[in-house]
Amino acid sequence: MLLNEGNLQSLTGGLRLTVRIQHPQVHERTDRGGSYWFFRYRDDARQADGTMKPVRKFQVIGPSKGENRLSKKQAEVERDKFLAKINKPTIQQKVADGLVLFSKMVEQYRAAHVEAEVAGRYLLAKPTRDKYVIHLEQRIVPKWGARRLCEISPDEVQQWLFQTCDSWHMMNDLRGILSGIFTKAEEWGYWPEGRRNPISRVKIGED
Repeated sequence: MLLNEGNLQSLTGGLRLTVRIQHPQVHERTDRGGSYWFFRYRDDARQADGTMKPVRKFQVIGPSKGENRLSKKQAEVERDKFLAKINKPTIQQKVADGLVLFSKMVEQYRAAHVEAEVAGRYLLAKPTRDKYVIHLEQRIVPKWGARRLCEISPDEVQQWLFQTCDSWHMMNDLRGILSGIFTKAEEWGYWPEGRRNPISRVKIGED
């Protein structure tokens, strides 16, 4: 469900991408219980205030000795493949890594799931729709709307539920809605495929 670049920029709050040219040398390491090719590179890391900061990283390519060894030339080819996305990232790649603003994801979720109609009929019954809308507008978006999907952690969600809900049933409802939002995010390409839904780690006990 990826959209055009203008809409993707809107979903990420106008995220600015860094384009850098880097071509680090491939080195061989043989002093840590094995022999392998590696290189160091720079990539952007998200900071607590939402900005991006370049950091230096270490990448292992593959074995330099043994049955599945790579020649240095092969290792350099693998390095270039890896760096292709790092040197020139696309907004689609950043969106798929969970950088969509939670408030924007909720807008999509409401339109395509909570308030969606098929053949003139709502997907959800009215009591369920009303409950979802109330929880989204009054509780979920005010708390999490300014975050990006990848900035929402299970421990924070669990503490928030314990501190703000007056019943187990409300905690269960809110957790279910949040989990559904992340499920749809993966289906629509806004969350990495196969990455665990963070809400699955939120434990609220039994009723």
